Amino acid sequence: MEYLIDTHVLIWYIEGDSALPHHLIKILDDDETLIIISIVSLWELTIKVGLGKLKLSISLQQLQQKISVSRNFKVLNIEFEHLNTLQTLPRHHSDPFDRMLISQAITEGLTIVSADQHFSSYPVNVSW
Repeated sequence: MEYLIDTHVLIWYIEGDSALPHHLIKILDDDETLIIISIVSLWELTIKVGLGKLKLSISLQQLQQKISVSRNFKVLNIEFEHLNTLQTLPRHHSDPFDRMLISQAITEGLTIVSADQHFSSYPVNVSW
């Protein structure tokens, strides 16, 4: 199975936050599961760390290293198809990062892992 994880899921996973349900930790730790991290989430993290709104226990460079060496993590870049889908999305959600994640999940046919209740307003599979 392949999952696209929301930015807060990535943060909670990195930080070992108890807000992340145990069944999701098992999925994220499973070597047989492909965990997709959107470049959008990495961009959002970079902005928040740069503004001092977020502190991570590891540096962005360490996160990049962890993602690159792990065989079950893959970075998803933004493609024109994602932008085409984004352009057609209704405005149930106003956060531009989340809207792009939703667009990518729809376009790629991925299940998105998120606690954000707005996601279920879109034609996308959401796991929480």
